[in-house]
Amino acid sequence: MRRGAYIRQLKRDIEAWIAASVITPQQAEEMLRTAGPPETRQSIPFILAMLGAILLAFGAMTYVAANWQGLGKLERLIILGGTMTATYATAAVLFARAMPAYAQAAVLLGTALFGVNIMLVGQTYHMSAQWPDGILLWAVGTAIAALVVPSRPALALAILLFGLWSFGVTSLTDDPHLPYAIPFVVLLTAAWIWKWRAGLHLLAISFLVWSAINLAFFVANRDWDETHLFTLYVLIAVAIFGFTKIRSKYVFETALTRYGLFALFFSFFLLQLSGGAKETEMGWLIMVGVFASFCTLAIVLALISDNLRLMDAGVLIALALLAIAAPYLIEKGGYVAQYAYSAFYIGLTVWAVDYGLENDDRFFVNLAFTAFGIEVLWIYFTTFSTLLDQAIFFIVGGLILIVSAVVLERVRRQLLTADGGES
Repeated sequence: MRRGAYIRQLKRDIEAWIAASVITPQQAEEMLRTAGPPETRQSIPFILAMLGAILLAFGAMTYVAANWQGLGKLERLIILGGTMTATYATAAVLFARAMPAYAQAAVLLGTALFGVNIMLVGQTYHMSAQWPDGILLWAVGTAIAALVVPSRPALALAILLFGLWSFGVTSLTDDPHLPYAIPFVVLLTAAWIWKWRAGLHLLAISFLVWSAINLAFFVANRDWDETHLFTLYVLIAVAIFGFTKIRSKYVFETALTRYGLFALFFSFFLLQLSGGAKETEMGWLIMVGVFASFCTLAIVLALISDNLRLMDAGVLIALALLAIAAPYLIEKGGYVAQYAYSAFYIGLTVWAVDYGLENDDRFFVNLAFTAFGIEVLWIYFTTFSTLLDQAIFFIVGGLILIVSAVVLERVRRQLLTADGGES
C-alpha cells in the first residue's frame, strides 16, 4: 500500500478504535507520530513556478526567433548569453533569500535557455553537426547544473534529454546505442542518493523504453521476425519481475515489481499478436539461451528467499516456455495457436488478481482487470470484424465495452472490499 493511502486508512481505523474505547486519544497521537510524517507534496507555488519557467523559455525562444534576421551575430550572442547568465544569477539570489521553489524554477529556465542558445548559435554559424549532438551538449550542461545546484527539475530534464539523444543516434545509425548507459548510471546514482522517487520512476520508464527500442533495432538488423523480438521482450520481463522478488524489502521494491508486471502483460500481449517466424537462426537461439538463464536464476533465487510462491514460479516458467516456443507454435498453429495464447493471457490476468490480493497490492488487481478488458475487446474485434455489418459491429462492440466495464468494476470493487478496503 502506498504511504499516503496507509496513513489515511490508519486515521480512519484510529477514529473507530477511539469510538470503541480500544485506545485513548493520547495513544492515537502516539500511533500517528510513530507512523511518520505524511508524504510531502509539491506546493502550488512550486508547480506554478515550474510552469512559468517553461512558458518563459518558450516565450524567449519565440521572441528571439521572430527577430532573428534583424540582429547581428554579436547582438545575438549578447542577448543569448546575457539572458542565460541573468537567469542563473537570479537563481543564486533566490537561493540566498531562502526561496527554493522560485530558485529551482530559475534553474530550470536557465537550462532551457541553454538548449535554446545551442540551437540558435548553431543556426547562426551554420554548424553542420547532426541534431543529436546538440541534444547531447544540452543534456550534459543540464545534468551538470542539476548535480551542482542540486536541482531535481533540472535532473528530470536531463533524463528526458539523454533519452532523446540516445533515440536520435539510434534512429540515424539504425544500431543499438550502448553509450546511453553512462549518463543513465550517473543520473540513477544522483536520484538514488537524493531518494527522489519521481526521478527513479522517470529513470525506470526511460530505461524500459530505451531497452525496447534498442532491442528492436538489434533484431531488425538481423532480419529476424517480430515474434523473435517479442519473445525476447517476454523473457526480459520475466527476468525483471523475478529479480525484483529476490529480496522482500528494499528501496523502490514495490515500484520495480509493478514495472515488471506491466512489462509481462505488455510483452505477452504483443507476442500473441505476432504471426510467427519463418525460420530461426542460431544467433537468436543463443540470445534466448542467455535470457532464459537469467529467468531461471531470478526465479530460483526468488524461491530460495521465500518471496515467490511455487504457483508464481510456475506461471513465470510457463510464460518463458510459451515465449520460447512462440516462433514455432504460432507459425504452425495459426489462429488456433493465437487463441491458445489468448487463453493463457486471460489466465495470466487471473493469476495477477490472486497475486495482488495475496500481497495487498491493488495495482496488480487494477492492471489485471484492465488487461482482461483489453484482451476481450481484441478477441471480439479480431473475430467478428469481418463477419458482421459495420454498424452492427460497432454497436455490439460498444455494448460489450460498456457491460464489461460495469461488470469488471463491480467484481474488482467486491474483491478489494473483501480484501480490506476500497481503492
